[in-house]
Amino acid sequence: MNQPLPLDQLKTLQELTKDAHAMAETIDELSRTNPLLSTILLAAMDAYLAAIREHISYTIGVSA
Repeated sequence: MNQPLPLDQLKTLQELTKDAHAMAETIDELSRTNPLLSTILLAAMDAYLAAIREHISYTIGVSA
């Protein structure tokens, strides 16, 4: 049976997810005015999401 996540770990995951959503909204808005910069930021977001996935895997004890 799985153990519930400690509150501090859950809050960290929520913050990371919230930041990712904010980043996606910024990239979306920027894509209308500066497509090249939004593409660069999209690549950065991909790396950020990979780090989030790794953090989640580590937190719940599953290999990434």
